[in-house]
Amino acid sequence: FPQFSKESKRRELFSAAAAAGVSTAFGAPLGGVLFSLEEVSSFFPSRTLIKAFTAAMAAAIVLSVLNTTNTKGLTLFSVEYSKACHPVEYLIFAGLGVVGGLVGAVFNAVNVRWSAFRMKPTFRKRVHPVLEVTCIALVTLLTSFPVAMTRVLSSDAIHALFEACDAGSGHQLRGHLKLCTENDEYAPASVALVFELLLAAIIRLLQTIITFGVPCPAGLFVPSLFTGAAIGRCVGVLIQAGNHEQALFPRTVEPGVYAMVGAAAVLGGVCRVTISLVAIMLELTGGMTYIVPFMIAVLIAKLVGDTLNEGIYDLYIVL
Repeated sequence: FPQFSKESKRRELFSAAAAAGVSTAFGAPLGGVLFSLEEVSSFFPSRTLIKAFTAAMAAAIVLSVLNTTNTKGLTLFSVEYSKACHPVEYLIFAGLGVVGGLVGAVFNAVNVRWSAFRMKPTFRKRVHPVLEVTCIALVTLLTSFPVAMTRVLSSDAIHALFEACDAGSGHQLRGHLKLCTENDEYAPASVALVFELLLAAIIRLLQTIITFGVPCPAGLFVPSLFTGAAIGRCVGVLIQAGNHEQALFPRTVEPGVYAMVGAAAVLGGVCRVTISLVAIMLELTGGMTYIVPFMIAVLIAKLVGDTLNEGIYDLYIVL
């Protein structure tokens, strides 16, 4: 296409493509535009904004027409929560932000060093890209199968971690993962449940560390959301147990809300995006009630992560 022979035109195309990609992946057209502005584009004039907005809108329309998820929203992560947070919970959400920033910083540091090792000529001569991808796929298979939460698709597991235990949940994936009982109630806090949630988070984090950056394109957003959701759900289960008979604060604890905030915190700690990530989480979950918890967790995760290293995309540019 001769119209894209100029560098400025190609940059506009990249910005629009990034907005459309996020819009398609998460059903978040506004979040896609903001992500393109915040993370992808170094120069974002008004004409680029219009092109990115149009591309994100077109992608969302196509996704809505195809209706690949058969849900009320555009993605599998659509949930419904209406209870407001208690002020004490903001401190817990801030703690999740700290954890997300630390997890993100550890991921960035280890993954960049692993990628630098893989880029060495000696490694590239001895290990063919096809062999590398095959070995990583085999390792992922063997490490995912023993734990029920990592055995299912990540998108389904994230949705289950986000959701509440309502009518019929005991016979759905939430019940299969022992998050809900057969009586459609929250599973009581136990060592086995907490251990499985933490183990699932650690396994998926390690898998993402060795996978991100391989010759075969692999995602970063969904594994980060999974890791954060498992950590957040674990915290929510513990807070729910500690708030028995409202001993901590006069409000019913929803572990799924902590899973959503934890997912945003870890993804924010990895990518170091703020405004666009909050918008993506709002469109991803439909949880408009929890915009402040999202903002608190994402901002603190970025602040904590920035004290240790840079975001994953900035590190890869230098790499």
